[in-house]
Amino acid sequence: MKNTTAQNGQFHSVISAIHTTSMYWTRLKPLQRKFLYIKMAAMSELNADFRDGRGETKVTLSKTRSQQDGPLRGEKFSNHSSTIKANSTITSTCVRVRLPLNGGLYGYDVEIPDCRQIDVNKTVITPKSDVIEIKIVKIGEFTLPA
Repeated sequence: MKNTTAQNGQFHSVISAIHTTSMYWTRLKPLQRKFLYIKMAAMSELNADFRDGRGETKVTLSKTRSQQDGPLRGEKFSNHSSTIKANSTITSTCVRVRLPLNGGLYGYDVEIPDCRQIDVNKTVITPKSDVIEIKIVKIGEFTLPA
């Protein structure tokens, strides 16, 4: 019990850091949040190929060369469909795809431009064998940048 004060001090420092981080988080721009989230979660980003259409955009996520040769070798996204869907989020301003696997985190964030929205009920994430397909249904006309 000698270190109780030191431990409490450390605990309060951690709580203070979390509070400061959450206050800072709300003031960040979406791109800054994306960068901070990636740094905090140590996410390995998948390759993204965008095909932009009039009312929808199709995004195909695939493994990078190092992921193919390393931690995702032989892994089929379709075998992890429920995990991908449970860990991914679709909001009107962002589509986040996540796959926690073998101690790593893999994924991609599709940021929707300011003042634009997508239809969250029609936007779909579909894991296939070697790729993850995202069909993003847009509300209004705009282009999604890669």
